[in-house]
Amino acid sequence: MASRVIGSSMGLLAFSTSVLAGLYAGNPPALILSRALWAMVLFFFMGLVVGWVVQTVVREHARLKEAEMLQEGDNDETANMVTEDHIKSIDGQVRSMGT
Repeated sequence: MASRVIGSSMGLLAFSTSVLAGLYAGNPPALILSRALWAMVLFFFMGLVVGWVVQTVVREHARLKEAEMLQEGDNDETANMVTEDHIKSIDGQVRSMGT
């Protein structure tokens, strides 16, 4: 989905830029539109490739972060085990958690 959005955005940007540049240069309308259409098609496909790369990078990063978080979660369970020595009341007496 994102690759199509990026592709279409780049295509429309190329089309409008080509039309404006052609009008500024004083080219005939048929030449302006033909060049703008070619630029739109070319930049659409370039945007599809860029969007695909971005999606792949983001998906891979999310997968690695998820695996890292799961691995840290496994380590935290054993590291956060609390013994009776760690639980003290206000007066400093060691109390059982009652579990």
